[in-house]
Amino acid sequence: MNIDAQAINDIVAGVLRQLGMTTPVVRATKEGETSRVHAAQQPDNNTLELSQIVITEDLLSENAVGVDSLRIKREAIITPSGRDWLRKHDVTWKRVSENSNQAEKSAWRLIIATSSDAIQKLNEEVTRWGWTVDCVGGAEEAAVCGVTNLNEETSGIVVLTSEPERVVCRANRHSHVRAATVSQAPDVTRVQQQLGANFVALCPGDRRFFELQNMMKTLAAGGPPQAPKNW
Repeated sequence: MNIDAQAINDIVAGVLRQLGMTTPVVRATKEGETSRVHAAQQPDNNTLELSQIVITEDLLSENAVGVDSLRIKREAIITPSGRDWLRKHDVTWKRVSENSNQAEKSAWRLIIATSSDAIQKLNEEVTRWGWTVDCVGGAEEAAVCGVTNLNEETSGIVVLTSEPERVVCRANRHSHVRAATVSQAPDVTRVQQQLGANFVALCPGDRRFFELQNMMKTLAAGGPPQAPKNW
């Protein structure tokens, strides 16, 4: 039985109406504190935190206009129309750790300098994992973006580019970078073990989504990269 996106949205809306859900929205303040506001109020900051389990288009339309980024619960579900709304309004989102009430750290950052249907699908997938994604114009911009954003908030950088060797060469000019090119999942494991690579570049070519996804999973499973002894 196939259920289209509109049917899912209608079902969710009906359930919410029956439950009479009025779960409050949590808004992050500039000082890092949070305040609770009613779901009908408009947030006035660039980061919005929603405590609802189901994130719908209507909820976002009422609360997230003008917002740059969104934080949701780890177990939250975004409806198809909700995802469309986020893409249309260029709003990034991350899942929030239930224990710390802060966006999870130790996530990799994906930098995209080429495009394909598989890469677009990968973009959506790693965003659900809590990764940050940047789309840039070419190899030079990808290298600069990666080096600039490689810090204590980020486990490491992955660049998808048609010129991985060029990106790695540029990145390795910086002392805090341990960059390497990879072409398949075993390469990822090897550079992590031998180099503690915190910057990985690869040419996606005509790879399918599942191949790219497997490589990203291998990176994430390796944990935060550590430089080898006497590096």
